[in-house]
Amino acid sequence: MPASDALRYVFTTRLAMRWGDMDALGHLNNAVYLTYFEQARTDWLLALPDPHELWTPEQGPVVAHAAVTYKRPIVHPATVVVRMLCEAPRRSSVVFHYEVTTEAAPDVLCATGETTIVWVRYATGRPISLPARFHELWDAAPAA
Repeated sequence: MPASDALRYVFTTRLAMRWGDMDALGHLNNAVYLTYFEQARTDWLLALPDPHELWTPEQGPVVAHAAVTYKRPIVHPATVVVRMLCEAPRRSSVVFHYEVTTEAAPDVLCATGETTIVWVRYATGRPISLPARFHELWDAAPAA
């Protein structure tokens, strides 16, 4: 993860861990973390005043890279807290970082993660420039 001065705080979401999110040991399944990251990004976009300034049926985000580092297991029942941070937007991509805790233990880091999102024109699958709104949101976001 880059130095904290290179990141900006974007959004926090809370997700109830479902029974089906567990693995055989009763822990949050390793693959579900990526689903929770996706949900955090979606919640953030939908919380914006006009999400369709960023995402339209013709163009929008695709995941180019995803990674998770597991630190401590999360066991059911739990409310999972996903804190989302962002690097400075590039021409056609943006890197989001995630910090995963629980409501019951907000100071215990359970996982970290990262996704690189590339903005594409869906008809061609080719990268296009990020909407200018991304840069405005970055400028307005508080330092992490």
